[in-house]
Amino acid sequence: MWADPSFATGGVQLPSQVTYQVGAGDTLGIIVFGEEDLSLELPIDRDGNVHLPYVGRVLVNGLTSQECSELIELRLRDGYLVDPQVTVSVSDYGAKPVQVLGEVENPGVYHLMGDTSILGMLARAGGSPENVTRGRIVREVNGVVETIEVDLELDVINADGSRTVLMSGDTLQLLAPAIVFVSGEVEDEGAVPWRDGMTAWQALTRAGGPTRTAKLRAVYVLRDGETIAIDMNDVAEGREADVILRPNDQIVVPESMW
Repeated sequence: MWADPSFATGGVQLPSQVTYQVGAGDTLGIIVFGEEDLSLELPIDRDGNVHLPYVGRVLVNGLTSQECSELIELRLRDGYLVDPQVTVSVSDYGAKPVQVLGEVENPGVYHLMGDTSILGMLARAGGSPENVTRGRIVREVNGVVETIEVDLELDVINADGSRTVLMSGDTLQLLAPAIVFVSGEVEDEGAVPWRDGMTAWQALTRAGGPTRTAKLRAVYVLRDGETIAIDMNDVAEGREADVILRPNDQIVVPESMW
């Protein structure tokens, strides 16, 4: 069977194949122009080899597609073909697994396809709810397990400007969204998704806003046994600073008796 370089990507050639290093578990699509019997899809075995007719074992582990092409051309030129022209692409990825867990549409094991970005992996896993903003990567390096915290709202860019990327064997876990609770005289009591920098007024808005009988001058926040009073009228008129909320804060809006 003739191998199609875009077979694995729905007709779109991935630019990342230029730098992707193949490994055991991947399948290579090999085209030798003018040689139909040598144009095949071949799996890479556990030792990192493909087994090409006439040539035999070719060690390709850790090579890019271009490097694989050049190596196979060299092997074919050694007594088999005068001027072989070879194109190699990855037709099926299986070498670099990443487990995706938690608050994601389709959790499971996916394989890196050159793109090592977290957002790219989440897109392949069906995405996550809009209010999911936190995650973690669990990674083992030289027998030591490390945990890397992930903030999806920052597009996974670190403070030093570098991008957090995925590696083979990683586990990416999307954490349940943090929430605050709004109760009392609001249109829709209950949990509201928390966002970094969210204020009490924003939380009230997310809860549908105060009712007609809300006593806005006597709103308060319950936080770890502490009560923080807020005059929402003063906040609305700019005379008082709003309260920045923390996860699990509870905002209470009492009822006015007249």
